[in-house]
Amino acid sequence: VILLMAMTRCVTRYWSKHPSR
Repeated sequence: VILLMAMTRCVTRYWSKHPSR
C-alpha cells in the first residue's frame, strides 16, 4: 500500500507541473 501512496504522490506532483488541458 505504501508503494501505491508514494507513486500517487509523485504522479500528483508531476501532474501539477504538467496539468492536463
